[in-house]
Amino acid sequence: MYKKLKDQQIEFIYDIFEQPWGQRVVRVYDPDKYIIELGEPMNVVIKRHYEAGMTLEEVAGRSSTPISIVKNVINSLVEKSF
Repeated sequence: MYKKLKDQQIEFIYDIFEQPWGQRVVRVYDPDKYIIELGEPMNVVIKRHYEAGMTLEEVAGRSSTPISIVKNVINSLVEKSF
């Protein structure tokens, strides 16, 4: 998505940056100069943290997501791998 926006010469407020909870976002202006923030889905954030070696508890703490949701996201990844 980022590359597509860049290719369309959309005016960026910020390039991609990471929020304190680990979500990568980008802010752009729409044609009327309203600010639009686009961020990766939290299940992607959780997956990225987990695949980087964080424990479930660390992922929950970093992403400010309840551990039950973190477990559900990770369990869905494991089920898809079979």
